[in-house]
Amino acid sequence: MINPRMSESYLRRFFRQTTEQGYARVTGNNSLVAGLPGDDWDFFLDAGKIGEDIGLWRKDLLGGNWQKIKTSTSWGNQGLRYYKGDAWYRQRITIPAQHAGSQIFLWFGGIDEDATVWINDKEVGIRTGTTFLPFEFEVTDAIIAGEENTIIIRITNEILNELGTGGIIYPVMLYTSKDDSDLEAVDDQWKGRDAILY
Repeated sequence: MINPRMSESYLRRFFRQTTEQGYARVTGNNSLVAGLPGDDWDFFLDAGKIGEDIGLWRKDLLGGNWQKIKTSTSWGNQGLRYYKGDAWYRQRITIPAQHAGSQIFLWFGGIDEDATVWINDKEVGIRTGTTFLPFEFEVTDAIIAGEENTIIIRITNEILNELGTGGIIYPVMLYTSKDDSDLEAVDDQWKGRDAILY
């Protein structure tokens, strides 16, 4: 960051796409349904990769060695530098009743490295190969408006890199869109660039 040329390149590589896409998802014809907090997530280390078999994706599963973690920074910055394997994140959030019947998307600003996502016991998507890049899932059928919803994410991080990061590293939010043409224009700017970002 001391070198001005390198700091601009770094910011463009790791923050520009997330910032531009995040802004597009809460402006224009889109609106924020709920922002998931950047701290106080439940977190479970799964070095043995048994979490799916024992049902960590179930919203009513109690017990276990869940800890607290922030998603505003990587797990590498929270004492797990160079941890490679699976980890689970869990967050509960109430969706305002006014969004009943709306098409709702779950947007991630970026993760390191792969994600499988469940909402209220329903698997809503799997994302691989998009480290540090934004992505989203349409989650309308899994969301219950006016009630508490449980979002569970399994992150798999297996590639060792110089950053020593891992997990959810950028904001997570639910949004609704009346017209996705604005989003397509922003997303089109980034098509074909993903491969050079990581």
